[in-house]
Amino acid sequence: MRGFSHVDLMLLYIVVVWGSVFTVINVIVSEGLPINAVNALRFLLLVPSFVVILALRRDYRLSAKDAVMVTVLGIIGFSAYQLLSSYGISRSVVAGAALIIAATPIFASLFSGVLRVEKVDLTGWLGITVGFVGISVLVIGEHGLQVLSMESIEGELALVAGAACWALGAVISKPLMNRHSSIKITAYSSAIGCALFLPFIWSDLLEADWAAAGPVPILLVLYWVFAGNVVGQLVRFYSVKRIGPHRATAYIYLVPFSAALIAAMFLGSPVEIHHLLGGTVIFSGIALTRVSRRAPVIKPPPAAP
Repeated sequence: MRGFSHVDLMLLYIVVVWGSVFTVINVIVSEGLPINAVNALRFLLLVPSFVVILALRRDYRLSAKDAVMVTVLGIIGFSAYQLLSSYGISRSVVAGAALIIAATPIFASLFSGVLRVEKVDLTGWLGITVGFVGISVLVIGEHGLQVLSMESIEGELALVAGAACWALGAVISKPLMNRHSSIKITAYSSAIGCALFLPFIWSDLLEADWAAAGPVPILLVLYWVFAGNVVGQLVRFYSVKRIGPHRATAYIYLVPFSAALIAAMFLGSPVEIHHLLGGTVIFSGIALTRVSRRAPVIKPPPAAP
């Protein structure tokens, strides 16, 4: 077993910073800034940030096929995830939101099996099923019979979709990471994804009353962009490449506890029985997917000419 290294320390940084983002979003929205306007500002800042990183690296080459994959990764694994998760967090209780996002590894197992990136056995599929039951417990606990109205659970639905996008992006990135540096893949996918989405939310940026919001929300947005998105994404992909996806992903399971603790300290956010029950079921599903046997899918040899 490998000992504690600088990579583990970097992943603990992600646990704290990504956990704090739940509180940051709630504070920003409470100050009167629409979440779409905030996302537009974030994307506006992120594009040049990652372009600068690419310029400093001087490593631009991508094949046509990899360029397409990186674009898809940017749209699904970065921009769609960022938009859906931030909207969902702004519309949900912090504890429930953090636990739903923690179900990301369950989606990763699902997509790995469906896309035949890895073989998932019966235990793995059981874990996927249990994880979705846990998410249902959280949503029903928050809204009761109102779950029959799709509008009442739009925040949770956005979070589930965001977790699925993050997981699908991780599966898509796996072959890319074998051919390119983690920094290049992170910078390209993030910059491309943000640039493509920015025109659709640009009007929200212009319509927001930034002057009335005051300096605190602006500083929090900057913290979110650079500490959470730029540094966080670089650490995420670097860690996956250095110590493998399983060990790196394990740290994500600590994010809900970090989020709940920070939210309790600064927002007085409650942690109720359905959070504990739903979280327990979700983590049980994650545990089952982790202990299941998974192996790379072996492709058949090409047919003889």
